[in-house]
Amino acid sequence: MIYVCDMDHTISDASRRCQDIFGCPKVLDNHPATPDQWDAFFDPQRMLEDTPIRLAVRCVKKFRDTGKIAICTGRLQKRRRETRQWLDHHDIQYSWLFMRPEWCSNGLDFKCATISNLREMFPDQRIVVFDDDSRVLEAVSPLPDIEAHLAPGCWDHEYRLLFRNHHDNG
Repeated sequence: MIYVCDMDHTISDASRRCQDIFGCPKVLDNHPATPDQWDAFFDPQRMLEDTPIRLAVRCVKKFRDTGKIAICTGRLQKRRRETRQWLDHHDIQYSWLFMRPEWCSNGLDFKCATISNLREMFPDQRIVVFDDDSRVLEAVSPLPDIEAHLAPGCWDHEYRLLFRNHHDNG
């Protein structure tokens, strides 16, 4: 099993960054923003200040028991150090960290291509995708043996499934 998780709005709560910069709690990469606004959104210090989405982090940690974790984010490659720092700080272990290269201007295209490549590289593995962008999920759902979940709303359900036995016995 391979679990593919986005970062912003999926395992990290970027709503404060969005509110401060764009005036709303969430935007997608097709938002009519200026390059300066996107630079501010991807400011390293601001990204490090994001709080974790607690249920998401608990679920991702539990996923390690049954598979590999791929973090696939629209964050630019030049922010790899800060992204790794945030993941390490919250004890999120992963097998792969896929980040958008500078030449790619569209996070949606990058994520879809990455997930498609994972499907080709691991044809016998089930892939479960968690992302806050429904366009990503719609694009990858037709691929064979892909399960797609819209975050952050899916985490409550995932948590109940993962920890059902613990709660039933407690």
